[in-house]
Amino acid sequence: MTETPAPTPASVSGDVPVENWRSRLAEAENAGPAERHEHLGALLDDLDEQVGSL
Repeated sequence: MTETPAPTPASVSGDVPVENWRSRLAEAENAGPAERHEHLGALLDDLDEQVGSL
């Protein structure tokens, strides 16, 4: 009997946009404080959406 692997965001919702997140993190790193906050907030919302789909 084989165990079913735990679901991941990719297995539930399709591809996880890792490259998109990386580029947005790079943009946040070079942004001013207000823009950085906005970029990171959007990334966290995306992550929350992916994890919530599990």
